[in-house]
Amino acid sequence: MRLNGARCLRAQGAALADAALAMGFADQSHLQRAFKAHHAATPGCYAKQQQASL
Repeated sequence: MRLNGARCLRAQGAALADAALAMGFADQSHLQRAFKAHHAATPGCYAKQQQASL
């Protein structure tokens, strides 16, 4: 749920560090590691893939 919340915040234009703190991650790198483990891509790469598919 936290990863999906962070993904939505990023889609709305929130900075990675702000999204991480808002969703309860210790810091930006904690969110990045969890995101990469779940989505097999960093948050930035995931966002680029989503934009390319539109």
